[in-house]
Amino acid sequence: MDAFSFIHASDLHLGSPFAGIGQVSKEAGEFLVSSTLGAFDRLIGLAVSRGVDFVLFSGDLFDCAERNLRALLHFRNGVKALEQKGIQVFIVHGNHDPLDEISGALELPGNCHVFSWENNKWKIIRKKGSPLAAVFGMSFPRRVVRDNLARRIPAGPPGLFRIAMLHCTVGRQEGHDPYAPCALSDLTARHGKGEPDYWALGHVHTRKVLSEDPFVIYPGMIQGRSFAEQGEKGAFLVRVSGDKEVTVGFHPLDVVRWQEIEIDIASLSGPGELMDQAWRCVEEARKAAGARGLVLRIFLTGRSELSRQLGRQEALSDMLSELRDGLSDVEPPLWLDSIKNRSRRPIDIETRRQAPDLVGMLLRQTEAMKRDPQLLELAEKELSASFGKRRFMTGDMRPEEIAGLLEEAETMLLDLLEE
Repeated sequence: MDAFSFIHASDLHLGSPFAGIGQVSKEAGEFLVSSTLGAFDRLIGLAVSRGVDFVLFSGDLFDCAERNLRALLHFRNGVKALEQKGIQVFIVHGNHDPLDEISGALELPGNCHVFSWENNKWKIIRKKGSPLAAVFGMSFPRRVVRDNLARRIPAGPPGLFRIAMLHCTVGRQEGHDPYAPCALSDLTARHGKGEPDYWALGHVHTRKVLSEDPFVIYPGMIQGRSFAEQGEKGAFLVRVSGDKEVTVGFHPLDVVRWQEIEIDIASLSGPGELMDQAWRCVEEARKAAGARGLVLRIFLTGRSELSRQLGRQEALSDMLSELRDGLSDVEPPLWLDSIKNRSRRPIDIETRRQAPDLVGMLLRQTEAMKRDPQLLELAEKELSASFGKRRFMTGDMRPEEIAGLLEEAETMLLDLLEE
């Protein structure tokens, strides 16, 4: 068997609308809407520059609910560029771009093979007439699939490196709907000949290597779209030697990075020193992001008398305006979403929580709310409706965001009641 290489990517979400961002900043809205397309361009460039033999896309190429022609055409242009270099493309569709919504939307070039829902066969990949590997996949026929697709993968051809492509949920994956659920043992404990050597998975937006024997990999998404999707995003470049030795390497592709910064105010003497610290943190984040756009959110934490001054909403607004003015012309672009005050005055919260008065009752109630799943779910519905169109976000608010807002409310009320 000859050596070969391929790229494994998933969850491109091309054409994501970034709802509400245009209301915060028109420039930010336009830049972010283009970011998924820019990350895809980087993926195509990586495939061409490294001379890979094929590319795997493991579902959710598009946001079909917000499907737009620009995203479809951009994808077509990218895979046509791969066709010109002799690079094959294999595709499965997931819950965001199921076959019943995407079929017929765009004609793809001849180097692309889309796996259907049923009646699929192992595809033999050849190079100069010699077989390199075999690929098998299954697409979602509709948005919701509850079947265990892993158990429906047939034995592959012997002697070849075998790759199975699935958009699925392995075990419990927090923050992701359990579509096509399976256990890791369904992928790693298959007996007999013909089991896959590499499981090319999609659906989970955080990269994870679940196993190395066989390889079971979520590459995550290629471009984060909210503070729920922080950190570097990209794809895996996989090299397979002639004796089936596998080397995997992650390559960042994101155009914009999302990051939350925490500043402990406990040792800071006043607003001026706080602003100096904020600028230092912003500069550190810019350096870490490199040649990428950046969306930041700052959290103020710790206990200090400065917390009382920061409890006034106009204080945070003034800080935010000053920072935004200083960042308006930086390149690559940087947008500061908000400054959240989660600092507290230097009092013993645990002791105060036990007091038989209104303040103690308030602290006990907010603590109970943060631990009650039903109350958090109710708060999520109410707060998403209020904040959703004014935040850099896609999708619902995270549980930790809800808890954070409850802490902010607790801090503000505590300061008012203590006065």
